[in-house]
Amino acid sequence: MQDESVSLLELSKKYQDRYAQPIVGARVAGEICSLNRHIKSDEQVEFLDLTSAEGFQIYQRSLCFVMIKAARDLFPAAPMIIKYSLGEGIYCEWDLEQELTQTELSQLETRMRMIIEADIPFIDQVIDKEDAIEIFKAQNAQDKVFRLRYDPVQRIKVYSLAGYYDYFYGCLAPSTGFLGDFGLVLYPPGLLLYMPAVHGGRPEQPISYNKISAVLQEADNWGKYLGSLYIADLNSHVQDGSMHEILWLAEALHEKRIVQMAELISSQRDKLRLILIAGPTSSGKTTFAKRLMIHLRVNGLKPVAISLDDYFLPRELTPKNGEDDYDFESINALDLVLFNANLQSLLAGEKVQLPRYNFQTGKRETGNQVQVGLDQPVIIEGIHGLNEHLTASIERTKKFKIYISALARIGLDYHSTVSTTDTRMLRRIVRDNQFRNYRAEQTIQIWPSVRLGEQLNIFPFQEEADIVFNSALLYEWSVLRSVAEPLLK
Repeated sequence: MQDESVSLLELSKKYQDRYAQPIVGARVAGEICSLNRHIKSDEQVEFLDLTSAEGFQIYQRSLCFVMIKAARDLFPAAPMIIKYSLGEGIYCEWDLEQELTQTELSQLETRMRMIIEADIPFIDQVIDKEDAIEIFKAQNAQDKVFRLRYDPVQRIKVYSLAGYYDYFYGCLAPSTGFLGDFGLVLYPPGLLLYMPAVHGGRPEQPISYNKISAVLQEADNWGKYLGSLYIADLNSHVQDGSMHEILWLAEALHEKRIVQMAELISSQRDKLRLILIAGPTSSGKTTFAKRLMIHLRVNGLKPVAISLDDYFLPRELTPKNGEDDYDFESINALDLVLFNANLQSLLAGEKVQLPRYNFQTGKRETGNQVQVGLDQPVIIEGIHGLNEHLTASIERTKKFKIYISALARIGLDYHSTVSTTDTRMLRRIVRDNQFRNYRAEQTIQIWPSVRLGEQLNIFPFQEEADIVFNSALLYEWSVLRSVAEPLLK
């Protein structure tokens, strides 16, 4: 019997009523692919709608392309630059000659809806790299020309929308008609693009991310100052031998920020008794805490560190998640009563018998006895550090909260970036392999649950921090590549 070819697009229409959200892509033999693809009739298919991470990314990528095209239609000489995720939106900057106002934003939204209503196909084709370079030259997309010159591949896949070409790292929806729900909000000096509210309501006005935004903007300005906003810039530094200067400057900036933080804490030593450090996985919390302790000691303080891990409830009392697994990332997995009682006693100058948690038996054992003086702030590092519920018995004025994450993004070009999340995932892959003997597949497999824990327990409290530390380093992708790439092959 001869194998028959089946269109994924036609096949998806038959199964759409089984999905809560529009189907925008598919997974075939482990590969994420466009619905424009044809497959053999006996191949296994998993359709992807907006409730899946992969489907959401396809929608996001496609909607960004529509926005880029709409911006070019309105102001051909003013590129739209995709910057980074901010809360539930994507922060972008439109390189207009004048300040972006609600007038231009309304024009952009109207044009985007016209393109979506027209149901224009996203056309993909694989062409020679040199042909792609000529196309992008004609579009005055020098950012893509610059990047492609460093790309070792000879043929690449490009996408076109009504005659406008672009390059993306992943597939798109079949046509603009698959898109619909989105929102644009003015967020000076740029704008926020909101995706469909699949997992909850979308705010009519943007939630304030003043502290996170300030750090991201600082990282962007720092990248401009060093001439290192894009991957191609870093490649140029490698080629001309100036990469060592980027390394020294990045390390110096880190050290300067930690020194400033230590001095700020030391200047308030009479009232600050708790230093709480929180951040997502692989953000550098442990390394940062050690460096901060050194600089606090330089300022005459003698910090004492306490591990939240020692306050886990006995295993049988640990809450479980929806999959009936122990939820160790929940704040309710900690013995908050004992933890707060110990903190109060410590800050009162009493000797305290700390617990030690045995992860093999799932039970607490007797730990060290500790007593702290007025010159000994207590450092607590953990994912719940910014959550006021963790240290509810201690006055807020006695606490200094630090949020840490790898927040600097680096662009591949104006429209594609390496996300901060991807940076942390690569860090985690390398760390898990070196210190836990995990394969990359194992880390990638648990990554969705790690991300869910972050979204529930960390990100909602980001703006509660007194200060935000950006642990990203401009040169780290060069370092990570040498150790991460072999693990991913």
